Amino acid sequence: MVLDRSKLLLCFTVFVSLVACQDSPTDTPNAATQTPPHIVIEQTNEGADATISEEATTVSEEPNPAGRTVNGRIVTSDAAQQPVPAVQLRLEPGGSPVTETVGDGRFTLRDLPFTAVTVFADYFQFTIPAGEEPVLDLGDVEHPLIEPPLALENYPPSETPYRFGSFWLVHTLDGQLMAFSPVSPEYDDRVSVEECQFAWAEANQRFVDPCSGDEWELNGRFNLEHSTELWSNRHLDQYFVHVIEEQIFVQFDDRYQSLPVNEPPLAADSQFGVTMTVKTADFSATATNITTLTQVDPIWDMDPAAFPPQQALTYVTFPDSLFDDQGRAYGPGGGQGGLAVFDPGTGGMQQNYYLQWQPVAVDASVLTATLTTELSNVHREISFQPEWENHHEGDSWEVEMPLEIGHAIARVTQLAWLQTVDDGRIRLRLTVTDDSPEGILLQCLYLSTTLPETPACPNFNSQQDYVVIVPADATATLRLRAGVELLRPFTLVLPASLESAGPNVLEN
Repeated sequence: MVLDRSKLLLCFTVFVSLVACQDSPTDTPNAATQTPPHIVIEQTNEGADATISEEATTVSEEPNPAGRTVNGRIVTSDAAQQPVPAVQLRLEPGGSPVTETVGDGRFTLRDLPFTAVTVFADYFQFTIPAGEEPVLDLGDVEHPLIEPPLALENYPPSETPYRFGSFWLVHTLDGQLMAFSPVSPEYDDRVSVEECQFAWAEANQRFVDPCSGDEWELNGRFNLEHSTELWSNRHLDQYFVHVIEEQIFVQFDDRYQSLPVNEPPLAADSQFGVTMTVKTADFSATATNITTLTQVDPIWDMDPAAFPPQQALTYVTFPDSLFDDQGRAYGPGGGQGGLAVFDPGTGGMQQNYYLQWQPVAVDASVLTATLTTELSNVHREISFQPEWENHHEGDSWEVEMPLEIGHAIARVTQLAWLQTVDDGRIRLRLTVTDDSPEGILLQCLYLSTTLPETPACPNFNSQQDYVVIVPADATATLRLRAGVELLRPFTLVLPASLESAGPNVLEN
């Protein structure tokens, strides 16, 4: 995500060609891995035309004073390098697509700024570096490996995990999907990781490290009671899992490592069921790098599999997001959100965030980082059956109906009977206000009896009206999607020294 969240004026050109269809791989464990797509940026000469394809229209590269143009093509990274159509490109995580690849995998981005820009594609992202060229040549851009999709129906909820060559897939009875690395997250160098790939013990229904005997529950939670050696002190390492159109995708570019369960964090702050923790800090002569972990309690009911890919929970607080004990502020250099995963410790959701600032002064002893959090795609389903007695078509009446969304509250204050439709159902208007406690802002709210087509929700401005059609003599289900901002920045205070700030390397 671009940290200043500036709105970019974007145009896009769509080139029409045939879509190449390919057979899907068989959804079986240990199946041959289909290599994922990667970006190939078309080579061009400045001032010359960029040939899009033999059949496609030629795009002029005449310099545009509003910005620069990038032409590219997305293909599979195997030897065949087949074009990948229908890949949407965005300039903000979870934002609206600005363009989409066509049948030959090609795309064009126009009017981009001359500063560095991160482009978010389906399940991966790449960065266009800063420069002055009106037409930019990036060359090849690699992206994360993705396991061939698995048919969800073939891996139903179970008390036993599914074993694959490169990961364990868990589908719990309550519907939670997780993918675990098969290697024990041990901190000891006495054995090789190849020797300590854990196994599932059917007798005690836990994962067991064959080297140390350490054990983990089906959801990856470290079992301290049955782990006597404690070579490990973390929950199992996870990979990101996402479900689209009944297909399970497992992404391997970022292996998530949880916090140690029996060690104090470098710094932490909490509010409204959200905890932000510093995982690692690196103070070098060129930059200050901090990795944070944001944990969202189950009360918010945020499903990692439904969380928009590449959407970040954490943002720096401008302009002074990092300052030292002498009052000096350090400018932010960038940031990137990791992928959201299930939190075995709390049963909620968690996400890493990688932040960078200018290098700190050598005489600084304490640093304070101020960071904000927005919760996206918080969903609820609420039973709804109004009292119709003494009310008729055309009436409106006051009600008190709280719609609890985690710690946020959207309150229905008025109902209006607009119309009785032909099948006897009632067209009803709900007036909703934000009744959240101080420190929480309801940014957006979708409210209907039908599911939304996209995770996005319309802006909410203290009070909104919503129209729904409900049965007159039965209970309806209101489906909500909300976005919530925690107004108070999280304050993380940590010592500005490598010795006291933990590892000076950023972990995944």
